[in-house]
Amino acid sequence: MLHSRDVALLRSDVAANCRVWQERCREAGLNVLVTSTVRDQAYQEYLYQQGRTRPGAIITNGRVPTFHSDKAGLAWDFCKNVKGQEYSDPDFFRQAAAIAKGMGFSWGGDWQSFPDQPHIQWDLHGKWTNAMIRAGELPPSMPPAQPDQSEEEEPMDIHQFEALWQQMRQEFQDNDSSPYSEEARKWAVEKGLITGGGQTGYMWEDMMTREQMVTVLYRFAQLAGLLEEKKD
Repeated sequence: MLHSRDVALLRSDVAANCRVWQERCREAGLNVLVTSTVRDQAYQEYLYQQGRTRPGAIITNGRVPTFHSDKAGLAWDFCKNVKGQEYSDPDFFRQAAAIAKGMGFSWGGDWQSFPDQPHIQWDLHGKWTNAMIRAGELPPSMPPAQPDQSEEEEPMDIHQFEALWQQMRQEFQDNDSSPYSEEARKWAVEKGLITGGGQTGYMWEDMMTREQMVTVLYRFAQLAGLLEEKKD
């Protein structure tokens, strides 16, 4: 069975931000200890049997590892690094979670069903689900942690900008098209104003460049007979 607390086994972007989280917690006087990062199917089954076929309280309803999976590496668990007080201070978990949430992570303590205070994960602000992880669909890379306002700000480099740009585009593309535009979208496709489809779809929620805009206008002008015929 694989059950590790090694931060280095997390996906590289998550691991980097987990280390920043650890440092920020220490600076805030929060003595955090990472207790779990990745696990395999056998260990998840072992956890699932607790409170069922093994003694103890039920600690999970999942028989398949998702965000903790060694194939994902998107989550970790933590506790207070004080013997005898590891899980006895709710304020400690709320404060440590607030730092993680400020960096873009999600906190298990916010879950309405089966809250999990020691759990932190990267799910693109709730857009990725357990079912998606089980299907092998992983969220895009997490942008590098930005400096706290109390830290001296450094200029953003091109790699940080590209990561933020890709995240913003991904968030646009993940939105569902509004029902009010359904008829217009269908008409635009039928008339050839918008082309595409296939694996990428029509990307209705993505941004439009000027080049794409004039192409749509040109096609509309053709459709409406507004273009003058070329003369020899």
